[in-house]
Amino acid sequence: MVEITSRQVNDFLLHPPKNLSVAIFFGPDHGLISQRAKKLASQLGNEQEIVRLHNDELVQNMELLIDGVTSLSMFAEQQVYHLVNMDKALHSSISNLLTLSPGHYPVIIEAPGKTKTDKSIKLALSEPQYFVIGCYQETSRQSLQHITSALKQKGHKFALGCEDNLAELLGEDHLLTVSALNSLDLYLGPEPQEITPDMIAAALGQRQSIASNFILESMTLGRRKLIQQMHLAQNQNLTIPAILYHLERDLEISQKIQFLSTKGLKGKSLFAQMKPRIHFSRETFYLKAGDIFGGQRGRDLLKTLYLHEELHRRDDKVSWSRLE
Repeated sequence: MVEITSRQVNDFLLHPPKNLSVAIFFGPDHGLISQRAKKLASQLGNEQEIVRLHNDELVQNMELLIDGVTSLSMFAEQQVYHLVNMDKALHSSISNLLTLSPGHYPVIIEAPGKTKTDKSIKLALSEPQYFVIGCYQETSRQSLQHITSALKQKGHKFALGCEDNLAELLGEDHLLTVSALNSLDLYLGPEPQEITPDMIAAALGQRQSIASNFILESMTLGRRKLIQQMHLAQNQNLTIPAILYHLERDLEISQKIQFLSTKGLKGKSLFAQMKPRIHFSRETFYLKAGDIFGGQRGRDLLKTLYLHEELHRRDDKVSWSRLE
């Protein structure tokens, strides 16, 4: 195996090796695992070349992965297989991949919650050609350093006490760090500025005042409610990439709920199987969303969204109309 350290990971994601066969992201930070896996996938192929398979799909049919990575695609010269949020299917996925000859399509695996002592990670560590990357939660100081260094490289300066103010807002949430950097970068623009607490409040206060997962909830209530929510999100500077991230996450949860319900689970027994846990205030919504967007319909929705290149642009009016 090739274990990528925290110092090496940024260079690895920007310049992945050409002979990459399998890369596994593991550890306690689910958000960081997802972000890094998606970034690596986008480096290896465009959106049309990335095939996303989920845990429940592979539990039911492992041939989706094995046949896929060894078969020539009729629609693309290159394909990248991204295994999202692997759990029960993790060990069998790695075991089956180890039986294949070199030269298959690259496979990127998310293994949230796993450690080096897990049998699946141990199995991956035994393969010399596999890349294994640990993803650990950042401290608030690391999160702050990530943002300040990125902004200072663009010529921005921080007023006295401003960095402490930003650290309090961030806490230790890595996804919030990424979100905050996007928001501040967008708010400040290309010209170097001295950043003040008021500017941070303006950039992040509005950004955090709307929960982007309300987008999917609005979709369950009809087009009129969705358009109202989209206009609210647009006015509060919520970016298209941020909405897509939360929309994808909510669709994955909805699909898992539908899958568990087909196994006869319901109520507390169903939600006890959800990781990360869902707050009780959202359970009714997710049950409804599971009925509407679970399974193939949710996957088709995501596929349709990602087919539109405009959706990846932050300030394009076309992207907003596409999403609506």
